[in-house]
Parts: sequence; structure tokens; C-alpha cells
Amino acid sequence: CDYTADGAPRRLLQFADAGVYSHLRKRVLNKEDIEELAAGRFAFINVWRSIVDAPVERSPLACADTRTVPKSDHFLYELLFPDRTGENYSLRFSEEHKWYYYPRMVKDEALVFKVYDKQEDGPRFVFHTAFEDPLTKPDSPARQSIEVRAIAFFTGDTLDSEASPGSLKVPEEGFLQG
Repeated sequence: CDYTADGAPRRLLQFADAGVYSHLRKRVLNKEDIEELAAGRFAFINVWRSIVDAPVERSPLACADTRTVPKSDHFLYELLFPDRTGENYSLRFSEEHKWYYYPRMVKDEALVFKVYDKQEDGPRFVFHTAFEDPLTKPDSPARQSIEVRAIAFFTGDTLDSEASPGSLKVPEEGFLQG
């Protein structure tokens, strides 16, 4: 998972600091705006899709069903950057985890999932990874894809956790047990 419960709020506030994101922040939000929004509910959302005409065959992206991943299976690891230290969660293996993917995704399809949600009464993280499908033909082209991350800010009443992004609903042919 790309963020932790402590790391995501820190990362959001880093956007308010002077530095590499200053030119973006000046156009969108000032430091006071970011600090005010960080006090409320926010979520980091990923959008992932292929960028070529051919369907994705090699290294598709899989997402864990949040209902099968207890917090006790999360473990933290640090990412060291020249200007900061980040932290992510990874997973301990469990036969109980269920993973889903969309076979042969094409570029006009996108996978949208949250990697952090400040709201605590529903799924907060969607663990995801590329994987090697044993059914992939050896001569299949390498995956070419793009990932975009957005920050969603929620004001006023929070959304019902059942309506918030995070729970995966996929066709049975996209199901992977693992």
C-alpha cells in the first residue's frame, strides 16, 4: 500500500512546504488551505490504466479485497528519499487474502482505487501489486501503463463507508485466489 495511517497526513502537509511542489501549490492551494483540508477527511486515489492499444497480458495489476486483509497482516517499511523519509505498508502472506484483477485490460478501461482514506469506519487502504500470471504467453509484450494519483477532500458530512471507494466489485473471471 502506498501510504500508512501516519504517513499519508504527513505527505499531504509536505505539499504545503516550500520546495519541489511550490509551483503547483501556488496554482491550486496555499499552505493555510492545505492545513485546513488536512484537518478533515481526505483520501489519496489512484487511477491506473494501460497506454497501448493491445490488452495488458504481462504483469497486470491486482488489488486485494479489503474485507480479507486484517490490520494484523499489515507491516510498515520505510522509503528513504534525499529530502524525506516516507513509509508504506506491505502485507504478510495469508491464504485468507483474496486478490482481484481485470484480465486483458485495454487502454479505455481504468482501475480506480484508494491507497489511503482518513475515514476510519471503512476500508482505508487497497493493497495492490503487479503479478506474473502463469497463463501469460512467453512472447507477450511488456505492460506499458500509467498511474495518476489524486487527492480527494470531503467537506461537510462524511460519506457512508459502504458508498466510499475501496470495496472491489469485479467479474468472476477476474478473480485470483492467493
